[in-house]
Amino acid sequence: MIITITNTKGGVGKTTLCANLSGYLADHGKRVLAVDTDVQPTLSSYYPIIRKAPNGLNHLITKADITDVVSTTGIPGMDLIYSDDPGGTLQSFILHAPDGRQRLAWTLDELKPVYDVILIDTQGAVGPLQESAIFADDIVLSLCIESIAGLEVRRPVRWKSCRPWCRSSCRGVSEPRDSRRNSTMAKKENDTDNVVKLLKAGHFGEEPEIPASVDLLMETPLVLTLDQLVEYDRNTRNAPNSEYETLKASYIKTGAANTLLVVTKRPGEEFYFPAAGGNTRLRVLRELWDEFHDERYYRVHCKFISYENETKIQIAHRRR
Repeated sequence: MIITITNTKGGVGKTTLCANLSGYLADHGKRVLAVDTDVQPTLSSYYPIIRKAPNGLNHLITKADITDVVSTTGIPGMDLIYSDDPGGTLQSFILHAPDGRQRLAWTLDELKPVYDVILIDTQGAVGPLQESAIFADDIVLSLCIESIAGLEVRRPVRWKSCRPWCRSSCRGVSEPRDSRRNSTMAKKENDTDNVVKLLKAGHFGEEPEIPASVDLLMETPLVLTLDQLVEYDRNTRNAPNSEYETLKASYIKTGAANTLLVVTKRPGEEFYFPAAGGNTRLRVLRELWDEFHDERYYRVHCKFISYENETKIQIAHRRR
């Protein structure tokens, strides 16, 4: 899901909302990518950056390339594409490139399988870059100036006279204009969990729980933990993988952000296993998890495919 936070006016709280929304989603187990498209890169400095990528938004759009554009923040589960366009040259580039307004959508589509939510922060203005951010999204959150009350959700917050900041279909957070009720609500303190419940009910709906023993029937994106994954035990390729150390070094550098493991599960069994190579990747991730206890190595982005037969899986592993 891609969410663009936008308003043609500056100073209404777009970056504050984007940063806090990214933070609480990551805190609650979602894999989040924040994209800073503002020429004033406030979002890029909102959280500490543990690993800064060589490239940022400029490379993403001008080269239409996702290579080395994802930086790692100090919030587990949250990554960032930082803004590196202080002169505002991307506006002109997008305007004059034949496919300019589609480039952000195309490149972010490549990152969609890796993340549960991608949040785009925009500049308070009108221009080709803002239009490209809207073309790229699945949902637009457009802030109403009178409704912003300095929302902070990474610590206990105080609600003031709030109204929904998204489309009219939003529900559950709206406050009436009655002054006495507003006064009462202004004094009410809500912790992070309450804020999450309110926003979840208003925007995302309740997330269904899937039992561990369920047998999925179709190709499905999943985020699995290492406790839910086992190596494929019938792999005929038993020789050590010569790329083990190279793969480990790459994961240390990138946090395995670009790893998408194809998995399957035998009917009635509890654990998932690699369906087309991936035993080495699992060993590397387990070793890094044991060494660093970093959530980036514990939660693995996977694509589930239905189990057909053992022969097909063995052939797929031999080809890798």
